[in-house]
Amino acid sequence: MERACALLSGGKDSNYALWKGVQTGFNISCIATVKPLRKDSWMFHYPETRSVMLQVKLMNLDNKFYKIEVSGIKEKEVNELLKGLSEIIKDVDFDYIIIGGIASNYQKRRFEKIAEILGVELYSPQWGEDPSEYLIKLVKNGFEFIITEIKVYGLSREFIGTAINEEMVRKIISRSEKYGFNPAFEGGEAETLVLYQPLFGNKRLCLEGHRRSLNEFEHFLDIRDVWIEHKDSNCLKIYN
Repeated sequence: MERACALLSGGKDSNYALWKGVQTGFNISCIATVKPLRKDSWMFHYPETRSVMLQVKLMNLDNKFYKIEVSGIKEKEVNELLKGLSEIIKDVDFDYIIIGGIASNYQKRRFEKIAEILGVELYSPQWGEDPSEYLIKLVKNGFEFIITEIKVYGLSREFIGTAINEEMVRKIISRSEKYGFNPAFEGGEAETLVLYQPLFGNKRLCLEGHRRSLNEFEHFLDIRDVWIEHKDSNCLKIYN
């Protein structure tokens, strides 16, 4: 069985890639979350670290969990990731790196270079998919997620912290067609957090937070608490 190290930010894309890797038959030998010290990183989403740690726990992979801190400075952060993964591969063998990219050639080329230097392969299962069809596929495969940050005109404050079901996906796609943004947020238009996916079993993430706005098109979720409950719990508490 091929061994893989999955990069996990807590969002929909990295969670989907990890799930797809397991479906494909990979043995997940490690999980790594990359935390940039700057929010304007060219390569990485800024993770909600508490939530990522709980996601890893839900998947019974917390004994294989690593954190890599990078500067967030263009190109320098790529070398820092390479250094971090080079240290991990000394402890844990893996043949693949799993990433959740969809359309960013900038990111994919750099991940491919890192994989080449480490002597492993890159696995990016949703690469090149139609973003609208991909969003629909996520929901139909049992993924539940919320939007935690918006940085684009066309998605209002009310989308923050709202569970994304098929109806909400249709609204996002409709807004993207009207305002011209990528509905899967590959361009950094928004960030997401997965509350449930099939690898979580019969448990889920629960969350309490407040909607905040910086201006008319920048909104974010101020997360106050994150915890675990049964998957059927109605435990999403979002306040204005």
